[in-house]
Amino acid sequence: MNRPFTRIVHVIAVLLATASSSGAPASSGDGRGPLFGDPGTVLQAFERWKAARAHDGSLDRLEIGLAYTKGLSSRHTSAYGKATLDLRSGSLQVGARGLPASANEGYDIWLVDRRDDRAGGEETDSGSRRILAGHMDEIAAAGDGLRCSVAVPMSLGFQIDLIVVAPAGAAPEERGLLFGVPSLFQRLRMRELQGRSVGSGTLGALVEQGEDLFFNETFDGNGRTCGTCHPITNNLTIDVEFIDTLPQSDPLFVAENNPALAQLENPIMMREFGLILENIDGFEDPTNKFVMRSVPHVRSMAMTIASDAAGFPQSLVGWSGDGAPDAPGDLRAFAIGAVTQHFPKTLNRVSGTDFRPPTDPELDAIEAFLLSLGRDQELDLENLRFIDPRAVIGREIFTTTDTVNGTVIAGKCTLCHSNAGAISELTPGINESFDTGVETLGHPADGNGEPRPPDGGFGVDFDPATGGFGDGTFNPPPLVEAADTLPFFHNNVRENLDDAISFYNDEFNTSPAGLLLASMDSGGIGIVIEDEAVNSLFSLLYVVNIRESLRLARQFQLRASELTDSNAIARLLGAASAEIDDAVERMDEDELHLDLIPQLEQAKTLTATAQGTADMTQRNALLAQAMTIETTARDAMVNLRVLTGTQPAGLALTAENSSTPWLDPGAATAPGIRFYRVEGIRRISVERTNDDVVLSWSE
Repeated sequence: MNRPFTRIVHVIAVLLATASSSGAPASSGDGRGPLFGDPGTVLQAFERWKAARAHDGSLDRLEIGLAYTKGLSSRHTSAYGKATLDLRSGSLQVGARGLPASANEGYDIWLVDRRDDRAGGEETDSGSRRILAGHMDEIAAAGDGLRCSVAVPMSLGFQIDLIVVAPAGAAPEERGLLFGVPSLFQRLRMRELQGRSVGSGTLGALVEQGEDLFFNETFDGNGRTCGTCHPITNNLTIDVEFIDTLPQSDPLFVAENNPALAQLENPIMMREFGLILENIDGFEDPTNKFVMRSVPHVRSMAMTIASDAAGFPQSLVGWSGDGAPDAPGDLRAFAIGAVTQHFPKTLNRVSGTDFRPPTDPELDAIEAFLLSLGRDQELDLENLRFIDPRAVIGREIFTTTDTVNGTVIAGKCTLCHSNAGAISELTPGINESFDTGVETLGHPADGNGEPRPPDGGFGVDFDPATGGFGDGTFNPPPLVEAADTLPFFHNNVRENLDDAISFYNDEFNTSPAGLLLASMDSGGIGIVIEDEAVNSLFSLLYVVNIRESLRLARQFQLRASELTDSNAIARLLGAASAEIDDAVERMDEDELHLDLIPQLEQAKTLTATAQGTADMTQRNALLAQAMTIETTARDAMVNLRVLTGTQPAGLALTAENSSTPWLDPGAATAPGIRFYRVEGIRRISVERTNDDVVLSWSE
């Protein structure tokens, strides 16, 4: 998705010292830290981000997409661009293509600091500061553009919150066309280069504030919060079954309760099919130009949204990869778009009147919280040794990518869902978009008299062949979480996992993506999966989902054991119980590891008892029992690998060494795992990392 640019402006400035990160704003919570978000997950994602850029030499060269921004742009345009900020030299390059001819002889480049607690630059009525950085002339497509320079004194403390392309002589806030926003990681990198800390403490305060905003902040709108559609106890998504449990007063039903918002949603489509009205292609005609989409969960986003776009979008979010249609198409824009779309008091959507737009510090916090949810690393599916024989076969089918001229079953799932995540093996490291033909399927809602316009997927260009806006591609969600987040696909067209898998055995093969896979196959075959193979894939996805549910339950219980606030403990343990319920439900549905269900029911009872226990010592003892049960159950679904350092000569530490189990006193981080005495071993220390047990010892 790399795109060339035909207009270039080069700005020399002392930006490293002046473009400072917002850092960690004061938490709106009580300083206890986040409940559901894990700052360590954000830190790991930040380190991966830095490592990838250090590898290609771009660590200190920040690339920021420029595009139409619904909440900011003065009018719609399909133009786009990119700004490149060199943190070492302090140079900024900006390029754009597709800009309309300007009667004012070109476009100005503005740097805007939207925070009112900093000094420097030209102050506006809104309290923001701005610097006119350069100018782009109207030039031919092959032209180079005008080069200019500007010096910014280091003492100004100027922070880049926005990069704006506006017609020459126009105020950027009033007539800006293209907007770019540095991402959280880009801001953190600038903070590092200033010698300021970026660690668990900094990120902990940021994630805590983001969590509070996500679940509690209405942004002066219609009463909805992000948590309205992403409740923690329903796997951060909504479905028909969950919607049926809500009272009529719930903010989700604001379109039914407030006449001014009657067309904000289609109540029938929402209540019967779990579909939300989205103006993903622009707000210029919101009651006619829309699509109906399901609500994607927001777990494991740090592992699933990587884009290969040099400009827009920088992250693949939402079902079409442009779920954040505002520049630069990342999680910050995702939050801006969500507030504009779902929170307004009227469909006029006037910023400052119908809702309060999130501030830049708030956007930092929300982005940090979203990146803190779910898994902090991918599975190692090739090396997971499942106990259930159906899951073993399912893994083989999932990871087999060629039919060997039709002699083997190749599900080829891993090509688009590496390690059951959302990252492609076709373009390694990227969440790639595909046209899988889902939009052409018959939908259960068809014929009910309710409008369901064609959904064009990625992009905003009209396609007369489909009647939708976009190029027909959608981006894959992670599969580890799939069994808990049905129905499936962007429009909830498949109600259960069986039907979703069967789709790839049938209609998918005639789609552009299916034909692509066939062209890569030695026998020219797309995907052909026999019925039993479908069942095996079903079991595989259930096992990985059950294990993730139990991991999350333990994470919430462990966090609860650190707190004294009864309300916070109740929220955490309620979420933990919901995860245990999910695991038990999946086991029962597919008759997977049924012998573990009584143990998990006991873990849930212990959790409920702990929630009602005031004494912290007693409560934590109950939670420790529950966590041991959950970890033991999780481990019972796979054969754990034992990874060792320097092994004593002639000794192998495995379960076969002795029939007498022995658990080292220092192995508290790995409850429920059995270790065995080996003659000659004096001390064993244990470190648990997901599905590996790392052991070290001395003779």
